[in-house]
Amino acid sequence: MFDRPNLSKPINFERLREAYAIIDGIPQEAFDLDAVVTKSDGNLKCGTIACAAGWLMIHPKFARILKTKLSVDQDDPTDSYVDSDLNEDYDQAMMRLFNMNRDEVMQLFSFRNHSDGYVPDTEELSDKEVWKTRVRNFLVKKGRRIRAQ
Repeated sequence: MFDRPNLSKPINFERLREAYAIIDGIPQEAFDLDAVVTKSDGNLKCGTIACAAGWLMIHPKFARILKTKLSVDQDDPTDSYVDSDLNEDYDQAMMRLFNMNRDEVMQLFSFRNHSDGYVPDTEELSDKEVWKTRVRNFLVKKGRRIRAQ
């Protein structure tokens, strides 16, 4: 297990709540737990599909913190990827953003079929609902909750 990036500070639950609100506002059809970012030409309003980490890495507020941006693949202009000035993978970026260890990040941000124990039965849930349930259950386990909007 990789430790939290800053052991002197706790998990940043406020940022996790902000992330929850951001993802809650993204249409279900634009959310895919199995793709960091796909189907984009660099224009976020033009069919972009991403997972939670992908959306957070290209959200203006978190992109400034993470030093990430959406870049268009030069070999395939119909595809894009998240470019990190710090050369981080999505899990490293999420560890730093939320001050979580790798296991915690993988429980929240991994692929849909990741066996994490936070969402026992996901067949009936959309990918977006799976992620939101993971976050809610994680917060409960940590003695926190999502604040009323």
